[in-house]
Parts: sequence; C-alpha cells; structure tokens
Amino acid sequence: MIITETKLDSSKKPSEFLPKNYNVPVRRDRDSNGGGVLIATRNGIVADEVFLKAGESGEIVCTR
Repeated sequence: MIITETKLDSSKKPSEFLPKNYNVPVRRDRDSNGGGVLIATRNGIVADEVFLKAGESGEIVCTR
C-alpha cells in the first residue's frame, strides 16, 4: 500500500492501523493535522527503505 495524507504522528504504532499480516511500514510522519506518507507491504514481501537526500525535509519515502 502507498498512502498519502496519513495524519499520523510518531505516537501511533503500526499495530494500531495495519493488519497483523503486514510488515512494519516505511513512513514519514507529520502530525494529526495532516500530511504524512507511508509504504506498507504484506509479510513475505521485502521492501527496504531507500534514503533520498530530498526526503530529509519533504514528504517522501522510497523502497526497493
């Protein structure tokens, strides 16, 4: 799943919003007022985070 406008902050654990058969997501949180992006994959699918220099200040996550 690729999700935008997650409205999640660091206090939300993946177990609170993803099914049990999903890996820990790659995410860049904002706050509960808006923003945030997330990539979530089911168990058995490998998705390693790719760190992008542009992602340091923006809302972007990338996996391979």
